[in-house]
Amino acid sequence: MKKLLYLILFLYPAVINAQQPFNPSSPVNKAWKNAGDVGFSEGEVDFTSLATNPIDGSTYIVYADNANSRKATVMKYDGSEWVNVGMAGFSTGEADYTCIAISNTGEIYVAFANIINNYQPTVMKFNGTNWVNIGTPGFATGLIYLKCLALSSTSQPYLAFVDSSRSNKVSVMRFDGTNWNYVGSAGFSAGFAQYISLALSSADQPYVSFMDAVHSSAATVMKFDGTNWVTVGSPGFSSAYINYSSLALSPTDEPYLSYGDPGFGGRITVMKFNGNSWVSVTQQGFSSGEIGISSLAFSPASIPYVAYNDVLTSYGACVKKFNGTYWTYVGGWVFSEGATNWESIAFSPSGIPYVAYSDGANSYKATVMKFDSVYVGMNEHKDSWLSIYPNPALDRITIDLPIWGLFHLEIVSPDGQTVLSCPITQSRTIIDVSNLSSGVYFVQLIGEEKTLVRKLIKR
Repeated sequence: MKKLLYLILFLYPAVINAQQPFNPSSPVNKAWKNAGDVGFSEGEVDFTSLATNPIDGSTYIVYADNANSRKATVMKYDGSEWVNVGMAGFSTGEADYTCIAISNTGEIYVAFANIINNYQPTVMKFNGTNWVNIGTPGFATGLIYLKCLALSSTSQPYLAFVDSSRSNKVSVMRFDGTNWNYVGSAGFSAGFAQYISLALSSADQPYVSFMDAVHSSAATVMKFDGTNWVTVGSPGFSSAYINYSSLALSPTDEPYLSYGDPGFGGRITVMKFNGNSWVSVTQQGFSSGEIGISSLAFSPASIPYVAYNDVLTSYGACVKKFNGTYWTYVGGWVFSEGATNWESIAFSPSGIPYVAYSDGANSYKATVMKFDSVYVGMNEHKDSWLSIYPNPALDRITIDLPIWGLFHLEIVSPDGQTVLSCPITQSRTIIDVSNLSSGVYFVQLIGEEKTLVRKLIKR
């Protein structure tokens, strides 16, 4: 399997020969590696959704299970293998848009659109032995999407959906222990909506994002202020229409939204609400190519990560994180063996990112990978066809790639911070490095098969 290693770089003396290989004495690297077997599900899967248990750090996945009539199946990673949680295919009918959430006390809930109830929402909970309904199956008339389910600090389930009984507007309901009740007004959006994503603040205040037909199918985010649903910033704030999007709140309750941005060739954009307006988190359209579904989440260290597939990697899985200045690849440009779909990212309590997806290299069965520490030896690649000059450099460097391929450039400081990041779109590329401080850097050229590294001295 092709797996790209994202190099954790160590401090070197300021005076070095840029053409000498480097060999750290204790090279601790990080890499994407399999959590259990690849393609561990019984058959092909759709709508993968991942969550970790805050009590013991165990990882859970739910999906529509094609080996069991597309019913819902939940599996748990016990540290060595994936095991069924309850019965495989436990839903009464076909389950679409499966979503999983785990409470801060370790209770496991799933939501899905149930074909038995005309694809209306159903929520179930695992009681330790079986999966049991939370309220009446198909308790609402409407359609759910990915990230439709959230749990409050007191384990109350919230569900967001397109409410077909209210002209396909957005509704949110909450289970009070006996019944499902509307949160605020039912059908509170201005008009028809799709692709809903739900998140709760640290104070259990619900936020929803959706494609807003009243505003040219662009993104709108609303929150419940305790009495009414109010718009967060301007409605329809994205530059173009959106499809699937992913809403997440930072630990300080700033809303962030990721989506494929048609205004930038379908590449990924992340925006955040800064208290006054929605602004892009660095450049819009920062992926190399058009994406499918994105999954946005914050690490325990409050760093936003986004997982997606990229057409320029043949729909392979990619993860980027925001380092405060740039969105930088985590573990290389692409880490899956082949094409992927339905990416979902979650973090262990210690901060290890896990990504689940439907794995095209393994008959579209479920695969989960984690980005974790490994011990490896490292040497600077000496491929004669890669040329970076001048070195030392003052204002600009030129990168020559006579043998063409698909690459992404990152310049990394000795303490591991990415200070410059951009795609390589031609065989000769000139990079402006005039804003970099004098010192030693590492130039990483991240490709489909490997990552090439060169030392760079900036005068």
